Amino acid sequence: MSDDFNAAVEVHQRERFEAAVTMYSVQKTSGDKVREQTQGAYRRLRDAHLLITGVLATGLLRTNGKIVRAADGTAERSALIASYVIGMVCCERAIEEGRYLQAHALLRQEMETLAQLKAVSRGSRNETRPPNIAVLEESLRRFYDELSGAAHVSKHYIVQAATEYATIAMDTSAVRHFPAFDEGLARRSFTLHLC
Repeated sequence: MSDDFNAAVEVHQRERFEAAVTMYSVQKTSGDKVREQTQGAYRRLRDAHLLITGVLATGLLRTNGKIVRAADGTAERSALIASYVIGMVCCERAIEEGRYLQAHALLRQEMETLAQLKAVSRGSRNETRPPNIAVLEESLRRFYDELSGAAHVSKHYIVQAATEYATIAMDTSAVRHFPAFDEGLARRSFTLHLC
């Protein structure tokens, strides 16, 4: 039975291989094209990104390898900052490649990380509940509901906007299964990431 099963799996793999390669090829090609357009759209945001990342990296390098007495919350803060740094590239790449729903889920997580850092600093972190974003400035807080709608794919208009395919017919709707460039969304998303 094992040989029959393996043979059947091998047949199906050969049959589906071309379709899988096509799908991943379209994703890669589309993502590369969108990344090129996005990089051009960032303009001065690239300079801001370099400065902000440089400040973060300078702080991390200054403390790297130093042994210090642990204070309350030090380990929690360090882990939260590390989780942010590790995920930065994922978020930036999702925005650059036009994968806006996924990028917004990551932006939401960045916002929650910031809220957790503030809670740890205040000594009010509660591990049984999600972070309280009320501790963030209003300028950031106002984006949370929309980011949650994207992360949970709960608001149809958000999902539709991220997947719609422009058609000539006014009464026709179509979806695309590959990323596409949206300059305004790319710039707004990247700006929120920088904030």
